Amino acid sequence: MVLRRPGNAPIAMSRPLKPLAVAMPESPSAVWCRRHTGELYSFETFIEAVRGFHGHAAPGLVLGGRMVHLASSALPSGILYDALCETANCLPDAIQMLTPCTIGNGWLRVEPLGRFALALFDKSTGRGLRVALDAGRLDAWPAIKAWFFKLKDKADQDAGRLMEQIRLADDGILRLQPIQVRPDALGKRSLGPRRLCAECGESYPARHGPTCRACQGHSPYLAGQATAAGWHPARPRRPAAALPEDPVGEHPISPDADEAGRGLEGGSGHPRPIRE
Repeated sequence: MVLRRPGNAPIAMSRPLKPLAVAMPESPSAVWCRRHTGELYSFETFIEAVRGFHGHAAPGLVLGGRMVHLASSALPSGILYDALCETANCLPDAIQMLTPCTIGNGWLRVEPLGRFALALFDKSTGRGLRVALDAGRLDAWPAIKAWFFKLKDKADQDAGRLMEQIRLADDGILRLQPIQVRPDALGKRSLGPRRLCAECGESYPARHGPTCRACQGHSPYLAGQATAAGWHPARPRRPAAALPEDPVGEHPISPDADEAGRGLEGGSGHPRPIRE
């Protein structure tokens, strides 16, 4: 597969890409996507994995799995890569399911550009690949087009037909292009020094200003709302349990003694694993 600029001139890559085998709609790929640890998913098994991770079989996440697969398969082998996602809806979960990049470890950054696209790129050089849904190719896939452009209410969409069209369309509705990430966007962003907020007393990054963002008016919570409604969450309690006896059965062992080491693995302070 040769990547070209809009003027049809070939794009010179600094490092060669792996050949991309784009499956035709009449012959969808047996492997829908691959996890970075080696597990292979068919279309059906990935749907089940999506249900377990995301809560339901979201079409955008199922399609996102193929997008991640297309990008990761075309990257040069052996590089350490970061990920960038241009929407916060569904697509970040495909990256977190199939790559080592997560929001928590800082290797996945979500830029709310509102576009259904993602990119994987060399974390040291910024060179990488972007995959986007090519909306100009959706006329041949009416169920996908109706879902993507919200032409029908969700209740009026045929979920089975939509999934089947996503499976058959395969890579044919995706666009792959090389990208170069700006130098200032590379690397993990440090929070920097922290200080205590003079109003709420909680710590926050000092670069946010004289007080934390919540006290600057950006908190999503209504002050005192729970108390005003009479809702007072109870502190969780440990379930009651019978006290163990000592080896000769004469004196009960106090809970303090149990937690000091007897009920812990080798007195190390780590609880014993639960055994089925």
